[in-house]
This record gives sequence, C-alpha cells and structure tokens, in this order.
Amino acid sequence: MSIDNVKSSSQAPVSGTPPPASAPSDAAEIEATIARRRSDLGITERFPAKVGPLTRVLPNLRPATEDEIAREAKAESERRRREEADRRVESWRRFIGATGDRGATEESLRYGRCTLSNFIAHTQSQVNAIEACREYLATIDDRLAGGEGILFYGPSGTGKDHLAIGILREAIGKHGFTCERVNGSDWFGEIRDAIDTDKVSERQLVERLCRPQFLLISDPLPPIGALTQHQATMLYRVVEARYYRQRPTIVTVNIGGRDEAEKRMGVATWDRLKGGSWVIACDWDSFRRPARYVNAPEGK
Repeated sequence: MSIDNVKSSSQAPVSGTPPPASAPSDAAEIEATIARRRSDLGITERFPAKVGPLTRVLPNLRPATEDEIAREAKAESERRRREEADRRVESWRRFIGATGDRGATEESLRYGRCTLSNFIAHTQSQVNAIEACREYLATIDDRLAGGEGILFYGPSGTGKDHLAIGILREAIGKHGFTCERVNGSDWFGEIRDAIDTDKVSERQLVERLCRPQFLLISDPLPPIGALTQHQATMLYRVVEARYYRQRPTIVTVNIGGRDEAEKRMGVATWDRLKGGSWVIACDWDSFRRPARYVNAPEGK
C-alpha cells in the first residue's frame, strides 16, 4: 500500500460513527443560540454589569430603581457617619484613659471634662494664652500641615494640661485627628519595664509615639532634678523623629524658662521642641487650692 493510500484511509470516518455536529459558523449564530436557550429557560433580563450597594438586583432579577438606589446610598452614608462618630468617641476615651477594666469614666477623670470654654481666665496673661489656643484650634489644619506644635511652660498647677487637652478634645471630636497622650514618668517606667522583660524594643516604643497626628507629652521632666542620660536620649529620639516627620508635638513642662529647660532636658531636645512651635508661657500662680484650711493661715 502506498503512503498516499495510508493517509487517505486514516482520515476516513470509522464505520458506524456519526459525523460530528457542525459548530455555528459565526458569532451572530452563537448569540442567537444563547438567546434561544435563555428564552427556553424563561430568562428575560440580564444582570447589571456591576452588583453592589448602588446596583443591587432584587430577588425577581429586577434592577433597583433610582429611588431604591438613593435610599440605599443614604442608609450607607448614615451607617458610615455613625461608625465615624463611634470611632471618635472611643478615640477620646482612649486619649484620656477611660478605657480598659479600671472602670474609669470621662466624668471621673481629672482631665475628662477639660475644654477651652471652661478654662477660667482672671489675668491678661491667661486671656492671651486662651486666645492663642483658640487661634491654633481654628487653624488646626494648617498647623498640622506645617508640623506646628505647642510648648506650654511655667510653674506647676497653672492649667497647662487643661489647655492642651482642651485643644485635643476638639481635634479628636470635631476633626477626627489621631491623638495620643503620654505622661513622662509613666512612659519612662514603660521603657524600664520593656528593658527588664525584653518584650518590646526601644525602637518600637519610639515608633508608637510617632504614628498619631498629634502627640501630647505631659510633664516629661521629673519633679526634682534632671533626666537620666538614657531618659534624655529616649525623649530626644521621640522629639527628633516627630520633628523630622513634621508631626505636631504638644508638650506641657514645669519649668521657669529656657535656661532651666536646657539644663534639665538638654539643649538639642529643647531646641527642637520650640522650633516651629507655638511657645506659651503660663506665668501665673497655681490654680490648686486646698479643699479646707485647718489651723493654717489661708494661702500658706
């Protein structure tokens, strides 16, 4: 048998096997076939191109009407508004320490009710300070963009934390900014505990304070004396990192002025804290008074 005869016989259909059905010749015929099958199955509507909150399909496969879409969009907007409001409330509670299992409430905490409105100004210096705080808050978007913090300094008990927390209360509740507050003594204690347990690195402790848009450092200096070399280094690392990233840092510190600040916390740290910040001197007497005098002249 010749090679041509072998090729011819191999291509011949096997006896008893029906030839394959012919495929549709073109795209139009394919589309017509699909349309017939859909008609046979009773399918008369196509699904919309996108299925989501604004293009939902009802159980009977009817696309949502414009009114239904509008109602659902409004409901979705309201849901997001409530979620954001809840987030801000929780953020404020975290900020003042009214979370966790300690049972603390906003009303039970010393600074939980602090606002700029309830800061009582008796002297011109106090009036100037509260007006500066209100101006800072009124332009807080610009202050954030420029990395401008505030440095409150002066004797103990002059309301520095009251003013700072009054600003950040609105920064959280009205503007939704991320804010964190740390007390110097508590933070240095956290650093010491981290060293003892070796669970958290110093870098992680610093990085945590660099994340929020606004950071309040309350009383970074000890009541007496200067910072240790390690404490001064850690404080500088936080201040420098936020200064570099142009994130506003608000600090309240019990000092009389520049000379004392440079001596107790270091020249470089003080220089960065005041650089580009609003410096507010709270140079008046302490607001703190005894609840009652017994066997002591008033004011002693």
